[in-house]
Amino acid sequence: MSIANFYRFRAIENLFGRNCELERQSIFFAPPHLLNDPVEGFKDIYWQGDEILWTNLFNHYLLCLMKWCIEFQIIGEEFDLEQHFDTCVTVDDLHENFQVEFSVVSERFIHSEYLKNLIGGISIHRGKVEDSELQCYLRIIHPFALYCIYERLEEVSAVPDNPFKNIDISP
Repeated sequence: MSIANFYRFRAIENLFGRNCELERQSIFFAPPHLLNDPVEGFKDIYWQGDEILWTNLFNHYLLCLMKWCIEFQIIGEEFDLEQHFDTCVTVDDLHENFQVEFSVVSERFIHSEYLKNLIGGISIHRGKVEDSELQCYLRIIHPFALYCIYERLEEVSAVPDNPFKNIDISP
């Protein structure tokens, strides 16, 4: 079997009946919630790249986290993370006052020895990084990212006190 060919069982009803797949020369692919095989929707995804890619990925994580932190400061305890969580964020999505602050936070974050060592290790020693490993890396950098964000927000008086100033950020 050629690697470029995909074969999938098609019921007669789908081919000739209500979907007319044969007539239209189309195939219906069910969304994940309609699949009945628990492994059918499984996606084996991995991340792989050089220092530039990993730097950009962690910097984008920092941007999403900063946007979330700012919104949390504005909205307060009623803040619903699931409703406000957005990964398609650009620097332009931040208020113009915070765009400058993000560049300062990003500079501190990206140029820290802590993150440089992590990125260097991943890009040199890891070929393919699977989901669970990526989650581990994000858990490792998360406290440091929060520290960098709130340190800057405290400096510009956007928050009264940095709640993360007492965490140990030594590499």
